[in-house]
Amino acid sequence: DMHVQTVRAFIDEQRRRTEPHRLTEAAYRACHTLSGSSKMAEQRHGIRLAEPLDHWLRRAWNSGAGLQGADLGLLEDCMEAMLQVARHPDENTAFFVAHDVLRGRIAAAEADLDRRLAAAAEAAAAAAAASATLLAPSREPSEAGEPPGPTSIAPEFAMRAPAIPAPFAPPAAAPAATPESE
Repeated sequence: DMHVQTVRAFIDEQRRRTEPHRLTEAAYRACHTLSGSSKMAEQRHGIRLAEPLDHWLRRAWNSGAGLQGADLGLLEDCMEAMLQVARHPDENTAFFVAHDVLRGRIAAAEADLDRRLAAAAEAAAAAAAASATLLAPSREPSEAGEPPGPTSIAPEFAMRAPAIPAPFAPPAAAPAATPESE
């Protein structure tokens, strides 16, 4: 099957790279198509495997988190199982006993993805908080009761208002002539 071959080419390419393995659009779309094809053909064994696979990969794709090394092995095993479904469309559930194990592995991989996404969100929040702390103005009021100023910023980096000279007074008008001055 063309879609399985697309996913296998992705797996072969990614095994030469380091983690995380960024899911390509072609590989994601191939898995999504396998799920849709199983539904259209009403292949319940394909549906039972392809739907959770598609769900997990959609989350990995949308989040940009990528796959781990063990995930590539799981994806490869799922592609082999999808080929078995295509080759044996009329077999009963007992023939596809390995699918239960694969669905459990997919659930574990999705739980791992949840943990990785939560850890990344916590790290991003901590980095944002640290950045905000470095740039935040001091919150201690001055002794004169003035509002707090940016004392936590090094003086050489503090914003200073440009010195603007005071406006010049308009030239004084010549005194008006009075009868006494004449």
